[in-house]
Amino acid sequence: MNNIEIEIKVKVDKVDRLVQFLKENGQYQKSSVQVDEYYSPAHRSFVEVEPIKEWLRLRSDNGVYSLNYKNWQYGSDGKAYHCDEYEIAIDNQEKAAHILKSLDFKHLVTVHKERDIYTYQDYEVAFDLVKDLGSFVEVEFKGTATAEPKLIVEEMRKFIESTGAVILSQDFAGYPIALIRQKFN
Repeated sequence: MNNIEIEIKVKVDKVDRLVQFLKENGQYQKSSVQVDEYYSPAHRSFVEVEPIKEWLRLRSDNGVYSLNYKNWQYGSDGKAYHCDEYEIAIDNQEKAAHILKSLDFKHLVTVHKERDIYTYQDYEVAFDLVKDLGSFVEVEFKGTATAEPKLIVEEMRKFIESTGAVILSQDFAGYPIALIRQKFN
């Protein structure tokens, strides 16, 4: 699934059941602190489009830096089940930020999160604690897709609930837009 990302981001009750399941059946990968800086071109604002379709992000992940562009693909129901994703490693985040600003990209928001990652079968499961937003679970499909993204998303939801955890809500817009909305409301 080159350059295609299928994931869900949810608020979960009884998250301890999902954690316990993964400790018993999955594999712990790592903990990290991620700081994501989001940008938008001045000539074509990403945040003025509803729903948000594109993101450009600079990330620091425990001292490893990357530049990432996502272009969300929406279904007829108005929900995004996957996105086209392009990511490259960079060795100097400060210089990359300077290049973006020189090209008239505007800084939108910074997302600070602590993340614990497990893997289970074709899933990468991240437990995120996001500054000013709270706790979330993100499940990303890492296998080879033979089904439509919407069906894979439904299977990911079933997986979470099969552990005894309860999905309270699903975030279709992402952490940056939640922080932007919080800032301006």
